[in-house]
Amino acid sequence: MIIFGHRSTHLKSAQLRNVKCPNCETQDQMTASVYGRHVHIFWIPIFPAGKTGVFECQHCHKGFKKKGLGEDGKLAYKNFKSTVKTPLWKYSGLAIIALLICWGFYASKQKDNRVAELVKQPACLINILLKQKQGIFLHLKS
Repeated sequence: MIIFGHRSTHLKSAQLRNVKCPNCETQDQMTASVYGRHVHIFWIPIFPAGKTGVFECQHCHKGFKKKGLGEDGKLAYKNFKSTVKTPLWKYSGLAIIALLICWGFYASKQKDNRVAELVKQPACLINILLKQKQGIFLHLKS
C-alpha cells in the first residue's frame, strides 16, 4: 500500500499596506499568509503544487479569500506572493528519486564491467557455470 496525497505548509506572512478590510473598513490591518502545497509519497514531499493565500483582519479577526478583497488588496497580495519563494526541501523526493536512478545506472554499469571481465577469462567463467549447475554458488574476489 502506497500512502500519497498533498499537504499545505505555511511559507510566509506579512501585513499588507494600504489595504482596507472589506468587513470593518479598517486601513492597514490586513495580514496575508502564503501557504505552499506539495505532493507527497509516504510523507516525503515530491514536488510543489502551487501557492495559495489567506487573509485576516487584525482588527475584527475575520478571514478572507483572495476574491473577497478589493482591487488594491489583490494587487498588494500579488506583489507579496511574488516575493515568497518555494523552499528547496519541497523537492527532496525528486532528489531521492534522482539518486536512486543514478545508483541503478552505476550498479548496472559495474555489473556489465564484471561480466565483460569474466568473458575475457573463459576458464574462470566455465568453472563458475559448472559450480552453479551443481548447486554450489561461489563468490569470487577480484
